[in-house]
Amino acid sequence: MSFLMQNGDVLYRGKIRKMDVLVDDLGRVTVADQIDLTAEDVDEIIDASSLLIAPGLIDPHVHLREPGFEYKETIETGAAAAAHGGFTSIACMPNTRPATDSPEQIAFVKQRAAEACGVHVWPIGAVTRGQQGQELTDFEALKGAGAVALSDDGVPVQNANLMRDGLILAHRQNLTILSHCEDADMVKNYAVNEGRISRQLRLAGRPAIAEELMVARDAMLAEETGGAVHICHISTAKSVALVRRYKRKGVQITCETCPQYFSLTEDEILAQGA
Repeated sequence: MSFLMQNGDVLYRGKIRKMDVLVDDLGRVTVADQIDLTAEDVDEIIDASSLLIAPGLIDPHVHLREPGFEYKETIETGAAAAAHGGFTSIACMPNTRPATDSPEQIAFVKQRAAEACGVHVWPIGAVTRGQQGQELTDFEALKGAGAVALSDDGVPVQNANLMRDGLILAHRQNLTILSHCEDADMVKNYAVNEGRISRQLRLAGRPAIAEELMVARDAMLAEETGGAVHICHISTAKSVALVRRYKRKGVQITCETCPQYFSLTEDEILAQGA
């Protein structure tokens, strides 16, 4: 099937500009300021004047929650949501039940993904068995089964020696470890950032230093081991500065943040509650 998208906001060569995009019967793409075709030349003409047209987006941190938590999300529904939003490739975290900590679980994710809507689903294997932070998984076996990275997702690898060993072994397999950047002993299950609002409400808060310590620790371990670490949902200026400092030193460190950090602050708790 061929189709022509006209007058869309096209992300092309690093800039967004009004252009036309033609996709022919063989899937070949032509981009130009104006493509003069009629309904007789293509199967469908789409008015894209209110649309953004871009290459398929990639999300390296999604929660598909199957198996075990299908009431939250499944691989099928998550892939469909990704496609609807323009994401053609997603990497799913191992926070399932059981955790994605074995080749069999990786194979399960890949099989379910093959039955979904065509979005590429890349499984992330757990760093530790059951995400318990006690024993490393078999990184070589996980990669052999199709894991593209390793993470305990929302659970920090609290033991520094275990994280160091993990980075050494992950480096041998050319795998990146995605790190939850909090010191669990400092944040416990506190529901609010430590600061003006927590003091006003007399609530125990999560101090920024709990994040920054883990970012610094993992950056130092990545430097020492040569391993690659990706810091998940970074949220403080000092954490960003740490990542920048170690990147300048040539350390294999990257980071991400979350959409809500751009639009919400702890003041929201006064209106919504903790």
